[in-house]
Amino acid sequence: MRMPFSIAWQARGTFIRFWGCVDLDTVTNSNDALWLDPRFDDHTYCIYDLRDVEKWDVAMDQAKVLAALDLAASQHAPRLRLVFLAHEAYSIQFVEAYIQHSRRMRSPWDFVILKNEDEAVAWLGLDDQTQSNEGSTFSEE
Repeated sequence: MRMPFSIAWQARGTFIRFWGCVDLDTVTNSNDALWLDPRFDDHTYCIYDLRDVEKWDVAMDQAKVLAALDLAASQHAPRLRLVFLAHEAYSIQFVEAYIQHSRRMRSPWDFVILKNEDEAVAWLGLDDQTQSNEGSTFSEE
């Protein structure tokens, strides 16, 4: 079964899009796909697009677990900036909990929740991304 996420590798970062029903396995599998790829170590940003998630099958307390796992990953990519694109209430609450736990654990990463790709590009200071066929700033590789 195909996991409900895709990863688009860019020159300096990644665009990870989730859709449908997202469970803890989906999130950890997407993290594994990032962390096990040698390109991850040199990246400066990750954009997580949660706007097409229809259902979360991840309990709120799992945000702490994910923050701890990401703290370990930060040893390989300490300058990472994470953007979460979200508009649905549970997505925003979950990401806010994740950010709180990450900050308490003293993650070196920067975090922000935004509404769209244009805001993400501006926050990250990107201006050299290519357009995909769908008109998105980010395209899958």
